[in-house]
Amino acid sequence: MAGLDKAELKKFLKMSRKRGPMNMAFAIGGDGKAIIQIEKIKPPRTIERTLKSDAPDSKNHRFGTVYVDPEEPKLAQFVVNKAGGGLARRLIVQLKGTGFTKVKLLTEDGAVCEEDEGEDEEVVDQDDDDHEDELEAADGQDSMPVKPTLEMPQDATAPEETHATGLDIPPDGQDGAAQPDAQTLTKDLTGLVKQMLTVIAADPSQKAALTELATDAQANLKGGDLRQAAASIEILRQAIQLSGAPASGASSATSGSADPALLQKLQKSRAAWTATRARIDGELQKLNKAIRDACGDDDAIEDLESRFYAAVEPLLSELDETLSETLERAASADNAEERDQLIDTARKTVGRYTKFLESNPIIGQLDENPFSPLSIGKTLTGTLTTLSAIMR
Repeated sequence: MAGLDKAELKKFLKMSRKRGPMNMAFAIGGDGKAIIQIEKIKPPRTIERTLKSDAPDSKNHRFGTVYVDPEEPKLAQFVVNKAGGGLARRLIVQLKGTGFTKVKLLTEDGAVCEEDEGEDEEVVDQDDDDHEDELEAADGQDSMPVKPTLEMPQDATAPEETHATGLDIPPDGQDGAAQPDAQTLTKDLTGLVKQMLTVIAADPSQKAALTELATDAQANLKGGDLRQAAASIEILRQAIQLSGAPASGASSATSGSADPALLQKLQKSRAAWTATRARIDGELQKLNKAIRDACGDDDAIEDLESRFYAAVEPLLSELDETLSETLERAASADNAEERDQLIDTARKTVGRYTKFLESNPIIGQLDENPFSPLSIGKTLTGTLTTLSAIMR
C-alpha cells in the first residue's frame, strides 16, 4: 500500500520537531485521498518516483520537505516544488486523527501558496514515545557550524573545547533553519583547525583527508555559501572526533561489553556517514532547482528532470544506508565476536563505496556541472578516507 498510515505520519511529524525538515512526497490517489510518504534520508524526487510506481493511478504529485515548528505543534508545513490548488484540504483529511489539524503549503522561496485547518483535536504529545526516542537516539548526531575566512594557523596549541550546536542544515532553498552566522562559523572553523593540527601531529595519515575537509569549508565560507560551509564544518568536526578510534580488534575478546570509547566511535561513524548522505542529497536538490530555474517554463523540463534523476540514481543506490545500518548493529552487538565481524563488514563497505567513488564518472560530472557546481567528490573523499583510517 502506498503512503504512510496515520500512526507512521504522526511519528514522523513529531520527529521533525527535533530533527527539522524531513524529505517527503505526496499525491492524490485514485480514490481522491491524499497519499503521503516521508523518509529520513531518501531524496524527495526519489520518494515521488516510488510513490508514482506504487500508486500508478495517483495525480497532483508534489515533493519537498515537511516539518513541524515546536511553537506551532498542530501545524504541518509542507515545502513543495510547485504550487497547487485544493491540496491542503486533502492533506488535512489524511492527517485527521494524528493531532496535526493545520496544514500550510509553501514553495521553495518561502511563499505560502495554500493553507487550511481542520477540526480541533487533542493536542499532539510533546514528549516522544519510547519508539521515537530509540529512533532519535540512533539517528542523533552532533551538528557543526559553518565555514571561515581564515588561513590555517601555523601553531598546534591545545584547542579549546568547542560545543556542538545541534544545528541541522537543510538543503538550500528550504527554510527549516536559520541562516548560519559567518562570524560564528569562522570562529568554529578556527578552533577545529587547531584541533586538526593536534590530530595530525599524533597521526600523520589523517593529514590529507582532514586538510581537504578544512580547505573545502574555508572555500565555501569565503564564497559566501554559508549553508554549504556549515555542512563542511559538520563533517570536519565529526572527522576530528572520529580520529584516534580503536582498531576493529580493540573490543574485548572475553566479554560481551565493548569499550565505551569504541561504541562512541561506532555511533559517531554512523552519524558522519548519515550527515554525508544528507549533504549529498541537499547538493543534488540544489542542482535540480538550478536546472529548473534555468529552464523556466520550458516544456522539456519534466523530461530533463527525469533524465537527471535517472543519471544520479546509481549514485544514490550505491552509496546507500548499508554502512549506517552495519555500524548501528555493531554498536548494539551482544558479543565481541559479532561486533568484530560487523566492523569488518563496515570496513569492506567503505572500500566498496571508495571504489565506486574512484571509478564512476558521474560524480565528477555533477561537481563540474554548468548550473551549480557542487563538491560531492570532496565530501565523499573526506568522509570515506576518515572512516577508512579509523577502521583499518
